[in-house]
Amino acid sequence: MDIRIREYINADKELMRKTWNDFYKCIENKKIIVFGASSGAVHLMKEKTLDIAYFVDNAQAKWNQTLNGTPVYSPERIKEENMDHIVVLIASVYISSIAKQLKELGVKHIFARRFLDYDSMIIREQDMQEANSVLDLLYDQRSKEICKSIIQKRINKEMDYSDLAKEVSQQYFDDEIVSCQINESFVDAGAFDGTTSVEFAKWAKKGYEKIVIYEPMKENIVNVEHTVRNLKNVEIHNKALWNKKELLQFSFDGAGSSIDKNGITVEAEPLDPDSKVTFVKMDIEGAEMNALEGMKSIIMEQKPKLAICIYHLYDDLWNIPKYIHELVPEYKLYMRHYSKINEETVIYAIL
Repeated sequence: MDIRIREYINADKELMRKTWNDFYKCIENKKIIVFGASSGAVHLMKEKTLDIAYFVDNAQAKWNQTLNGTPVYSPERIKEENMDHIVVLIASVYISSIAKQLKELGVKHIFARRFLDYDSMIIREQDMQEANSVLDLLYDQRSKEICKSIIQKRINKEMDYSDLAKEVSQQYFDDEIVSCQINESFVDAGAFDGTTSVEFAKWAKKGYEKIVIYEPMKENIVNVEHTVRNLKNVEIHNKALWNKKELLQFSFDGAGSSIDKNGITVEAEPLDPDSKVTFVKMDIEGAEMNALEGMKSIIMEQKPKLAICIYHLYDDLWNIPKYIHELVPEYKLYMRHYSKINEETVIYAIL
């Protein structure tokens, strides 16, 4: 089992249920300490305008350094604090392990950023009708069952999606849904390290014409170039796929690069409307709807196979399938899930 998945589903249920409102009530007249000295933690400071006393981290190399001007210490430093007067916010994927470590140190007030953020994904009562409306658009019974279950899990703030998960190796190229044609032209939007393009080349047993890769982060492009070095006819764009040409600010957090007003500037553009496209995969951290809008004419005229992630934003679960259906009503829409946590839900559009 993936470390991140194990850490999430093994976490204390009380920790899972805590919200940002609980956090803000708790920090009044208390010192805030963040466990996990990373760029993601710095982004958290800026996003939530938190006055952090210091970071702690298990990586000894980070001790007695500073991160964005804030000191980083060993977790043992916490022992010097009055436990009634501190709040520790976990900004790491190792949630259950760190929570256990903090309790052993005597910390009373513990929050996990990952679970606090998930609070924003709980489906509100006023949106239930719209969320359920996507059920009528889904083609097969399994898709309807998955969608119903995801809605219920989001209402109940459940993090364990083990009962829905298919093998991640099937993601985007699910043989239950997608079949290969001759001379496929593939768009890999949000390539991260290029692995999906390699998987596509293996899947395209009848041959492919071209692979077009979009990845906005230079740090990831190096890995992409290395990963796809043995593939033929690959076109790599160090840009974000978007609905128009413009400059966007992105933050870099490995596979989780995303739009961030405090991030670095990257170029963004729509897919060339004259491109031949037979298959589009998107996992672009919440920019999926914008990118789909940018290739509206391609979808309506060429009707390529689509495999689009629909778990990043609150309303992606229903807005993206509805938009695709509006463009091409004859598409058959399938929903599948490929992770044991609340990530990697994909909507397929197939003729």
